[in-house]
Amino acid sequence: EFLAGDEAIPEAWLDGVLVGSVTTEKYNLFDLACGKNSQRQEAIGFFRELLEFAGAYPINPDPTPAPPIVVVRAHVKSQPGNLQVQSYELAMNNLFFALEKLVETAEILGVTLAIENPAGGILQSPLELRDMLNELNNPFLGVCFNPLHAENLGSAKDWLEILGRHITAVRIAMVDNNREKTEARWQEILAEFRGNPIGGVVIIEE
Repeated sequence: EFLAGDEAIPEAWLDGVLVGSVTTEKYNLFDLACGKNSQRQEAIGFFRELLEFAGAYPINPDPTPAPPIVVVRAHVKSQPGNLQVQSYELAMNNLFFALEKLVETAEILGVTLAIENPAGGILQSPLELRDMLNELNNPFLGVCFNPLHAENLGSAKDWLEILGRHITAVRIAMVDNNREKTEARWQEILAEFRGNPIGGVVIIEE
């Protein structure tokens, strides 16, 4: 995974290094939903740069080139107060139109945009997230599934089953000090994931 800093992308990528996903901690899903128009436009512009970067550096160059996915993170620290909007409905509308703009760019470049399911604050139901994806209805838009975020709002298994074919990546966060216990837990989650008919998924381990 390539993590962009304050400057979105380097001028050239290192030879021999393959990137499966591109993301940033500078902006996230909440920036795309916020009521402050200048902040929202800055975030949209930044993610467009990441999409262009991803389109320029395909992975698996032979025989079938495939650009890295671009992940819009949904950090746990972001909460409704960060949205700076008068209503939840307005936040959802802001997010919808921001994603609509970004996925137009993604489609032109042939890059998949994957939004991470939040751990609170917005899109708190897998049905709500699935409905938004269905309404946007673009094969270049999917979900970066974060089971830890899902467990913060319910059952990771339920989120997995409901989001189904929309999942294009899975984020594996090794956050427990007991590594053996954590690895066993993630193997269980991945086994559940692999039991679903979903293909072409990027696994991101951090």
